[in-house]
Amino acid sequence: MPQIAQYTKKDGTEVRAHDRWAPGARTQLASLIVVGMVVLGAGNGQVKIEKGGEREPGGERPRVSAPAAGAHR
Repeated sequence: MPQIAQYTKKDGTEVRAHDRWAPGARTQLASLIVVGMVVLGAGNGQVKIEKGGEREPGGERPRVSAPAAGAHR
């Protein structure tokens, strides 16, 4: 990024030194982000969503246990 040195405007306003984006850098960064999002999205294409009624025969549903109400006291 180009470094802009401190300068004074014609009306006397002091401008501090700062960095400035190079021409076209914002467009390139936006393009890179979009490509990255597409790659991440395409990488998740292998995910399977199983329907509720299609289980293996004889297979049991997983059970979730939680502590009884008030057990944390």
